[in-house]
Amino acid sequence: EIGAALLAVGGTLVVSEPPPRDGVDPVERWPSAGIGRLGLVDAGRWHNGMFGYQALSCASTTPDRFPRGGPAMAFDPAF
Repeated sequence: EIGAALLAVGGTLVVSEPPPRDGVDPVERWPSAGIGRLGLVDAGRWHNGMFGYQALSCASTTPDRFPRGGPAMAFDPAF
């Protein structure tokens, strides 16, 4: 949510991911509907050994209501 507001349309945010765990699907961490609320789309993911990365591209301007303050993000997560 915070990073999305820093991107211009066409920009890309790369996020480091935790090491893979059995039974956890990385797609669930970045649901299309959730990131879409921020103007983002999935731009792919990759792993190098234990290190993983997720790319998110800014497809449209992030709504002005984002980013919200810390308490609001904790109480009502964007996704």
